[in-house]
Amino acid sequence: FSPEHYAVTSAAGHDYEAFYREEIAFRRQNGYPPFKRLARLLYRHTDPARAQATVEEMAERIGVELAERMEIDGVDLIGPAPAFSARVRGMYGWQLLIRGDQLIHLLATMDFAPGWLVDVDPASLL
Repeated sequence: FSPEHYAVTSAAGHDYEAFYREEIAFRRQNGYPPFKRLARLLYRHTDPARAQATVEEMAERIGVELAERMEIDGVDLIGPAPAFSARVRGMYGWQLLIRGDQLIHLLATMDFAPGWLVDVDPASLL
C-alpha cells in the first residue's frame, strides 16, 4: 500500500544496505530492538469479550506497577490491541507490548494466569 516506503524500494532494488540504514535509524529513534528490549504479552480465550477484558485488566495492573516502582524506569506499555491473528482455532487473542531496558524486572515479579503467552524479544509480532 506504500510503494515509496523504504522497505519496498530497498527490496525492489535488492539494496540490503539501504534497508538496513533506514531500519536501524527507525529502531534507534523509536526504542525498538536492538536498542531496547521488547516483550509481547498475548492472551487468548474462547470468549472475545473476556479476552479483551483480561488484557485491559493486565494493562491497568502493569500501569500501576510502572507508576509505583521507581527502580523500573523507561519502560513503555503499548496497547492493549487485538492480536494480528485475532481469531485462531476458535480462540480470540489480545496483546500488550512492553518496551524498555528494564522490562525483565517488571515481568519477573508478575503472575500470569493460564492463557497468557509471554514472549521476550519476540522474533515476530504477528
